[in-house]
Amino acid sequence: MSLLSTASVGAWDRRRFRANLLVDGDGEDDLVGHDVGVGDAVLAVAERIPRCVMTTRPQPDGIDRDLDVLRTVHRERAGLLAVGASVRQPGRVAVGDLVGQPTSMTGG
Repeated sequence: MSLLSTASVGAWDRRRFRANLLVDGDGEDDLVGHDVGVGDAVLAVAERIPRCVMTTRPQPDGIDRDLDVLRTVHRERAGLLAVGASVRQPGRVAVGDLVGQPTSMTGG
C-alpha cells in the first residue's frame, strides 16, 4: 500500500497520486525502514515510490493533464513521491487515526 503526506502533495490534487493513506503533516520519507501504527494496524514501510507518467494524465472529476507534475517530482524528489508499505499486523483504520511513532522494522 502507499502512504503520502499532505506536505509532499502540496498544491496538487491528492487524487492524482492514488495513495491508500493520506497522512496530514510533514513528509513521509522518514518512515522508510520503520514500522508505524495507523489505527489498529501496523505497517512496515519499505521504500519510496518511483512515479511514472500516469501522474500527468487527465483523470475523472476535473483533474486535467499536467506535465509539470512528473517534471517537478523528478527535479525536486529524484522521481520518488510517497512510500510503499506492507501490512505487518492487520487492523481497522479510520479517517482521523493518528500515525504512531515509527519503530525499527527489526523490533527496536
